[in-house]
Amino acid sequence: MERQQRGEKGRSTETVHPPPRREAAREIGANTQVSGGDSRLNEAGRPSFSLCRTSELQEGERRKFVVNGNEVLLVKIDGEIFAVEPMCTHDGTDISRGKFDPVSGIIECQKHFARFDIRTGIPLVGPFGADGDTQPPLRLYKIRIENDYVHLEANQEWGVI
Repeated sequence: MERQQRGEKGRSTETVHPPPRREAAREIGANTQVSGGDSRLNEAGRPSFSLCRTSELQEGERRKFVVNGNEVLLVKIDGEIFAVEPMCTHDGTDISRGKFDPVSGIIECQKHFARFDIRTGIPLVGPFGADGDTQPPLRLYKIRIENDYVHLEANQEWGVI
């Protein structure tokens, strides 16, 4: 969509082109590619991002996306899709390629072997802070399913994506 800027007395001074379309979500992994990712408004008028079709995500499969600089790991367990930030809360290691049991929903950090329930983010086993505090849970993302698409809500409980 082109438009012309108007100078004094309404005369055209230059043609302004819209910026190139940016994909908001990018699938990363073995095959890095741009995937869906259009920002759109949900029924409540809030922005969300289309990640993939639910029918494309197989049972027990993990898919990782980057949405506006935020990594998102989608996992399908018992037909339900969960979205977490794939970063170990112990030291920030990417856990998306760690051992994963699709039956129990447990994912393991490959660096220090912390284990998390992917459905709740709760740490089950692993190293804890030097002060003896328990390890924080994985950050969960709010998603919704609409017309066979997984949509990541832009407004999360902890902030905006």
